[in-house]
Amino acid sequence: MFALPLGVAIAWSHAGEMETNVLLNTLRQMRQALSLMISAVLRTTPFAVVSLIAGAISTYNTSGSTIVSQAGFLILAFVTGVVSHTLLLMPFLFFLFTRANPYNYMKQLVPAYMYAFGCSSSMATLPVAVAVVHQTRQVSRSMAQLVMFLGTPVHMNAAGVYYPLMMIFLAGMSGANDKIGTPQLVVLFFVSLIGSMGTAPVPNAAIVMLMTVWKTVLPTTPLPLSFVYIVACDFVFDRLSTVTNVHGNMFVTRILAQRYDDPVAAWSDETSEDARTPVPGV
Repeated sequence: MFALPLGVAIAWSHAGEMETNVLLNTLRQMRQALSLMISAVLRTTPFAVVSLIAGAISTYNTSGSTIVSQAGFLILAFVTGVVSHTLLLMPFLFFLFTRANPYNYMKQLVPAYMYAFGCSSSMATLPVAVAVVHQTRQVSRSMAQLVMFLGTPVHMNAAGVYYPLMMIFLAGMSGANDKIGTPQLVVLFFVSLIGSMGTAPVPNAAIVMLMTVWKTVLPTTPLPLSFVYIVACDFVFDRLSTVTNVHGNMFVTRILAQRYDDPVAAWSDETSEDARTPVPGV
């Protein structure tokens, strides 16, 4: 939220052209440098995840078949939640506000889904998602950039499924069901809501946030050993969560464009501008 007033202040503090704004150019260069650093971290993430999963499984003193069965039930429950949200709830809201076929729109977003599943990062998928939404010709470039850049850090649909499900799973596996009453459920609701707007859009960030959620809901109960199940399955949860989050942002962008955007005029302006751009050497 600090970025919005900072951007306005930077724009108002300079009277000349934006290209000559030294502070703006400095921040752009810092963003580029940080993006390169994030890309380097993403390339090394698979190796770290492998060691994390191996350590988690070896720590828990139980049979391999038990681990697989419990992890399978957990994954099935999570998949059911995100699929219901992605294929039923969001398309229903899409049709309710736009009166258009949501599944035809989803077909055009497949490249963004594939990229999100592969890289497991909403932030890394952002440029691809913006380009795909714009290429549908149902959203202008400016609208896609504005809504997607604002929505990626604060609109985490999958977190609303992830945190409550994992908390109930951990409580059940550790025998702490009797400690979760109405007050704890109310706290869990609000913490999950805040977590869906505060979780970093980078790989494996939900694991760290889940520990915070546990300590908030059950502050006197230590984190159970069954947490290793979630760590072991996180490579699946994280990828599905990323696809769900990107899907939600692209749908909300299209819904807002229905009310506040004119993509036809925007495409005409962009086409005219491209036609007026001189070709080098001609």
